[in-house]
Amino acid sequence: MTARIEKRCSKAAPMLGALLLWCVCGSAQAMSLRELATIHMRNSMGPALAEFYVIGVAEGLIEANEAGKRTGQAPLFCLAQDRWTPTQANTLFNAEASRNADVYEADMPVGLVMQQALINTYPCEP
Repeated sequence: MTARIEKRCSKAAPMLGALLLWCVCGSAQAMSLRELATIHMRNSMGPALAEFYVIGVAEGLIEANEAGKRTGQAPLFCLAQDRWTPTQANTLFNAEASRNADVYEADMPVGLVMQQALINTYPCEP
């Protein structure tokens, strides 16, 4: 009986893995500014969740920028490691969003605002 179950599982595992990968990759979308605001206002944990999301976006952009530099691409921003802490992410994000409030629409991704915040705050010297 155990051998039959193992055989069935071994046949189903690749299909299940492919389905899981398709679900994760196929449905992954960037969070919009509207969705971030909704999370922020939804409940008592909202502000903390929104803050952690923005920090995660910033850290992802920083890592992507560093990975690009390692492969020879020109960096989008030049971040001095001793000048960055994750707690700065929300300050930079909010400053960029308010400074250019007339440019950003509610359906634009949070990552776009964060990327511009990093570019404007940490420009690369020519």
